[in-house]
Amino acid sequence: MPTPVVALSNHLHPTHAFDAPNPHDPQATHSDSRTPEHVPNTREHRRARTLRRVRSRTLRGLRTRTERGAATAEYAVTIVAACGLGGILVALLKSPVMQNALKALINYALKIAGVEGVHL
Repeated sequence: MPTPVVALSNHLHPTHAFDAPNPHDPQATHSDSRTPEHVPNTREHRRARTLRRVRSRTLRGLRTRTERGAATAEYAVTIVAACGLGGILVALLKSPVMQNALKALINYALKIAGVEGVHL
């Protein structure tokens, strides 16, 4: 004897909001608002839909035009900052104090690594 299967009704199931009706079930109700028979096709609705499309395209074009140079300006600021930092590092590393500190650090690392006889 097969075991009975208990089916939960949609209103008791915790994920009932995500359950779509079965398209092959003749008893299921399909309330998809995007089907052609539910879309109003009057002159006013067509005009409003066209205006929404035109308005969204126009606003999208304005947004992209006003922000078109923003990325280029941000890259320019980043490049200028990187060049400034590079100049500061070059100036620091050319000073005799920093050169002696780097030589001492490299010699210490070589000594710890077991490399003898190399002195910078």
